[in-house]
Amino acid sequence: MLFVSGNTVIELSVSDQDGPGNNNGIVEFQIQSGANDDFVIQRDTGKILVASNPQLDVDSQRTYTIIVSYKLPFIVFIFFGCCRV
Repeated sequence: MLFVSGNTVIELSVSDQDGPGNNNGIVEFQIQSGANDDFVIQRDTGKILVASNPQLDVDSQRTYTIIVSYKLPFIVFIFFGCCRV
């Protein structure tokens, strides 16, 4: 994996039975922990990207566990994910 600012690491997706045309189906993602300022998330799409000026060192750390939550109006879920570089 090439650690260039803006590169997509993974894209998370969830769906709601209300569908995308309903305000109850709007999903918002947020990184809870593990990003170490090296990764960012697009709150509306769920794409986890390499941040600006990442300090990633694959010689010292090859696995990153990033905890992401997503919320629908009135409900919050937490997703535990791991990516190996």
